[in-house]
Amino acid sequence: MNLDAVHLHAEALLDLLVDEGPLTSDEICKSMAWPKGRFMTALRYARIELCPVLELAIPHPVPEEGWRYQVTTEWQPVERGAAFALGMIETRLRSTHRDVQTVKPKLPRGSKEWRRANFLDKHLDHILGTLREINDG
Repeated sequence: MNLDAVHLHAEALLDLLVDEGPLTSDEICKSMAWPKGRFMTALRYARIELCPVLELAIPHPVPEEGWRYQVTTEWQPVERGAAFALGMIETRLRSTHRDVQTVKPKLPRGSKEWRRANFLDKHLDHILGTLREINDG
């Protein structure tokens, strides 16, 4: 898909959300007759390229609001979405760290795979430790 098409899809997504939002991703895909991949590409482009210019935001959807996407100029929905996304990222980091710690002892020491696992183990441990300090402080 070329950049012009992505731009047009992102504009169409913004128009839909302004006119009919908030909507779930399934509702958006059904309304636009888009596959999920086209929606995600349009969403990413809209957030990165169009929203800053238009002084708009499409916050991360949250379960309390039915996973609905919306266009907003207000800070509160952006803050809620960002807090939820940060929590998900922290959870993924912990899961990844646990997986790395499971596989690392089984890898041949010094191999490329072991060095990758060792790097991730060391740095994820540091990141998660720092996040624990922030969360507890």
